[in-house]
Amino acid sequence: MVQSPFHDLMICKVSRSWYDVVKGEYFSAGTNSTNFWTVNKEPLPPQLSNFAPGHMVLYVLEHDKHLYVVGGGFFLSWLYLKPKDLWDSLGVRNGAPSYEAFIKEIKAQGGDEQSILTSGVLSGTFIFTSHDCPQIPDECLEDFEQRPTRSLMSLNEPIGKYIEKIVQATRQPELETYGIHWPGIYYVASHRNSRTYIAGFYARVMTAYNFKCAISGTQTRPVLEVAHIQPFYDHSFQSAQNGIVLRCDFNKLFSLGYLTLEYKKSDEIVVHVSDKLTSVWGEDYLGYEGKPLSLPENPEFWPKKEYIEWHQKNCFEHWLRVGGSARI
Repeated sequence: MVQSPFHDLMICKVSRSWYDVVKGEYFSAGTNSTNFWTVNKEPLPPQLSNFAPGHMVLYVLEHDKHLYVVGGGFFLSWLYLKPKDLWDSLGVRNGAPSYEAFIKEIKAQGGDEQSILTSGVLSGTFIFTSHDCPQIPDECLEDFEQRPTRSLMSLNEPIGKYIEKIVQATRQPELETYGIHWPGIYYVASHRNSRTYIAGFYARVMTAYNFKCAISGTQTRPVLEVAHIQPFYDHSFQSAQNGIVLRCDFNKLFSLGYLTLEYKKSDEIVVHVSDKLTSVWGEDYLGYEGKPLSLPENPEFWPKKEYIEWHQKNCFEHWLRVGGSARI
């Protein structure tokens, strides 16, 4: 057995409502960053503030006076933000179905919209279904009597080693089913197409746009990608009207809901840029707001309006609402 390189494990207690929201988003829209937060009433103790990136954090839920691991991830950083900034960045990944519900939870902790929240952001999130959640020793409950939401334990101690072992054992079937980059059930259900059809779609779209990014005009072929506007439910969706050539960074932003498109006129499609990009240090892209696309010479290859409207409704700023469709 390979020895874990990490010496600490953080246990973070979450609420049932937080778990229900994050679980739903995980299975529908896939692996992404999540956040556990509290109202910043006092500085973090040194052992928490110095918790190193890459260490595992486990989300636990109390049920019938026992603690169960409901998921976890790998620590990225602490953030100290006001609620609006945190919501713009992670949305429902904060464990609330709406901004209004988020504020309600903050007020229940004695805060308000001007409070500074202490936020622990995780990458590589994994979530267990209710019947798979392993129970951790009841001795850990004593730690939460002194520190109600977070506790550290050493992986060099018996309890820490035991918890890591049962979590890894529970994760193994989850990894085989979902993998470490689980894209969500929407993505999986819509991409069961043969490689032959996808290759043909790619060729039709790339040549229709004359190997040029529709937003930036870039013609450097190694960085050009074909973006799907609406996921493929069957082969009828693999027409050139459901694709667009984008530079790889624009394609990523389009897929993650930071960019979308809109027909302004019958012969003009423009770019819409989410102002929430400022919350992820993406201010450089705001200048593309309202920029017209460079469309193929043949109107038969222009994006179909119904596909664009689907993307606007389901993908644009998807992380701000429950059930939004993240497309990776």
